[in-house]
Amino acid sequence: MDFYFDCYSELSLQRYMVSDQPRTDAFAAAIQEVVNDGDHVLDLGTGTGLLAMLSAKSGAEKVYAVDQAGVAEAAKQIIERNHLSDTIEVIHSNATNFQLAEPVDIMVSEWLGLFCFAENMLDDVIVCRDENLKKGGTMLPSGVELLIAPVDSSLLY
Repeated sequence: MDFYFDCYSELSLQRYMVSDQPRTDAFAAAIQEVVNDGDHVLDLGTGTGLLAMLSAKSGAEKVYAVDQAGVAEAAKQIIERNHLSDTIEVIHSNATNFQLAEPVDIMVSEWLGLFCFAENMLDDVIVCRDENLKKGGTMLPSGVELLIAPVDSSLLY
């Protein structure tokens, strides 16, 4: 398990993920649409803090940016350099043992990874959601649809 989180501490991997323009733009649009002034947001698996910062810039009063990987330290520095430390609190913690004093309005988490389930993060996201999201709160993403197209290739088979 340490290897998994060590991999996500690598800034080159974080840069690769944030550079995925369609994914980043989709999260930015969704956050802009659902975050209202005064909302409290939990960004689980914050990485470099991008979704946390987008939430703060969309009007969130308080954002909790949680990550178990060492990248949480880099996120703290990036958030400070963007002058958002008053709104965003970076917390170095795992998802299953994390519980806020008060539930949040919105929980955002980029747990999709490769084919949505390959990283085995969904179970932890669900536990964290159940402990920290208000009844009737919003979860981003709120659903996933995985489409598979069979392929026949004489080169491969």
